[in-house]
Amino acid sequence: MNNSRHLYTAFALAALCTGTAPAFADAPSTCSVAGTYLLSATLLSSPLSQVGGTAVFTPSASCDPAEAGTVTIEATYASTGSSQAYHETMSYRVDGAIVTIGDGFMVGGLSGMANGIATTVPVNGAGWLRLAGTLTRRDIDGIAGLPGPVGPVGPAGPAGPIGIQGVPGVAGPVGPAGPAGPTGPTGPGGAGTILLTGGTGMSIVPMGAPSYSAPGAGPVPAPTGGVPVPAGTMGNLRVRTSAPLLLGMSLQITVLVDGLPTSLVCVVDGATASDRCSSVGTVAVSAGQAVSVQFDAAGPLMIYSVAYSMELVP
Repeated sequence: MNNSRHLYTAFALAALCTGTAPAFADAPSTCSVAGTYLLSATLLSSPLSQVGGTAVFTPSASCDPAEAGTVTIEATYASTGSSQAYHETMSYRVDGAIVTIGDGFMVGGLSGMANGIATTVPVNGAGWLRLAGTLTRRDIDGIAGLPGPVGPVGPAGPAGPIGIQGVPGVAGPVGPAGPAGPTGPTGPGGAGTILLTGGTGMSIVPMGAPSYSAPGAGPVPAPTGGVPVPAGTMGNLRVRTSAPLLLGMSLQITVLVDGLPTSLVCVVDGATASDRCSSVGTVAVSAGQAVSVQFDAAGPLMIYSVAYSMELVP
């Protein structure tokens, strides 16, 4: 007879739990015995043997009382002068308050229920090779004891390292103004920059024909309706519409001098949903020449107003 079968036979019994079965809020199932239990028992044969070890219970996934779980038993039984280890995995069932391990291998009862799980499973066998003892759930917390008295104050520890520098404080009030210093020498005169601005105001930019505007004067009827400027260099043309153009729309802005187009040109393109453009070129103007701006719109009807600026350095 092999070792496992011999030990199985040595532990086999039909244990009957005596007493009145406890009442349960829910029907007991394999979920009523779950986790690791410590086995401590006596094998009541001749000679007497002490049995100790663990039993790890894994309930069925559904907790259905009709379904079995599995239990793995690791134990050692010892009698005078000898001991032997035992390892076995088998099924277990819970029927009412009775826990049956294997096919009648071990029988116990539910006891000390906490949150629906038995804290102990008494095992009281009858017949030859009886096993008497308990399975006690290992991970049940005990009741916390009273706090002990406060211990004496220990000696002061060594000084810690110097801490990091703190956050600077708020600035103090501004002091009184000092006396005015002497006036410095007059510097050389600067050339200065004249900013020319204009636009369409609330006017609609028409389709099919150009429209015109003069800096500082708003819309004008003709390209020659510009304003005279001093001699210098114009550049840095910047244009912006009141809203981004739609796909298929474009607006070209050209600076005119005495009614003639110059190289200061930029295009607002609806293909990129843009609302602005600029030109970095420059154009020289003579004193008294008239400056105006021409708008050429393409695409669906445009209802955008336009603003522009350019710089004139004398």
